[in-house]
Amino acid sequence: MRPTIQTAVPPISTQTYDELRLLHGQFMEVFTRLVPPPHPVRLATQARRLSEVYNHLAPGNPYGRPELADARLHFFMPTDIVKLWGPLLELAATLPMPGRKHLSILDLGGGTGTGCVSAAMVLAALGFTGRVDFTVVEPDTAVNRHLKKTFEVLRECRFVTFEAKVEMVSIEDFLASKGKRKQHDLVLLINVLSEAFDDADYAAGAAAWFKQIVREQTTRQGFLVVLEPALRRFSRLLSEAGDLCRQAKLPLLAPCRPGVCPHLANDKGFCFHSMRAPLTPLMQSVSARSGLDRHEVNFAYLTFGTGEQAVELPETGPREIVGRTVSFPRRIKKGFNYHVCTANGLLVAFAPRLLADGETKGGKLPLGTLVTIAS
Repeated sequence: MRPTIQTAVPPISTQTYDELRLLHGQFMEVFTRLVPPPHPVRLATQARRLSEVYNHLAPGNPYGRPELADARLHFFMPTDIVKLWGPLLELAATLPMPGRKHLSILDLGGGTGTGCVSAAMVLAALGFTGRVDFTVVEPDTAVNRHLKKTFEVLRECRFVTFEAKVEMVSIEDFLASKGKRKQHDLVLLINVLSEAFDDADYAAGAAAWFKQIVREQTTRQGFLVVLEPALRRFSRLLSEAGDLCRQAKLPLLAPCRPGVCPHLANDKGFCFHSMRAPLTPLMQSVSARSGLDRHEVNFAYLTFGTGEQAVELPETGPREIVGRTVSFPRRIKKGFNYHVCTANGLLVAFAPRLLADGETKGGKLPLGTLVTIAS
């Protein structure tokens, strides 16, 4: 019998996504009022230029570029916010919120405040009523002057009660500081490793950062979430860094916990996840004009930490294993094929048009869906 998907648990429920989408719309409404965007044509031109720099299709560095700040604020930030929803909701399942009065979040290389905004939305959706202390480390003067506005918008939205502090130093200087700093419940590293390290130094350098951050910057029950672009080059490098951390016994909570990343066994293999992005009319216009489709955003990620309880996995029956979808569906006769990452390596698993529950459509499983597979 070919490997067949029996049950599926998506990375985010429809109800939670709808709630987060409403919070996202509220944030964007206030944001565009307090920080008016430029004309869509100008914004599309900036977005295209910035995308080329990000993807190394054009020379230069994306940081220290005030002429591209509008693209970061009004095009990339609104959709990058949603990339963290899945990893943070997965994390929240291991760290129960009821009764908590305080959370401390450190965003290393926080840019325009994407990580803090996303965390505030997720906490609001989870019903968190305590106080959040945000610390953002961002040396880029071209964008960190906009952080004040981002936090003004967040305060007006009232998703959570919070205090914010900005450290205008590099991540390297922050981590090398000998002064006594408080530790945090959550540390975020979003799209910074690809800029911090050359390919040859990436895996070892990133792994050294992860170990240092978990040791020095997080509480004993704290977590580190790392997000990188969903490009094969960076995803594979992130997987290599994750494997080095596993070998060093650093607890890797998600998205998977095999001994070695199975994607690295194949020269072209790489892991990525995705999330649907709510788009305003302005975003839709800029997306069309720039040729940059942001209706669905892709990313690679790792989460380090142990949690008060393990990430809940689907129950398995006899001769069934658990896996996570890491590809879009490929239509075949009577159903769809998915690449699925399991503890036994990568499998190609078949999903019928309708799964055994009679409700889940086999061609609609998002990237990152936890599935049970019978063989």
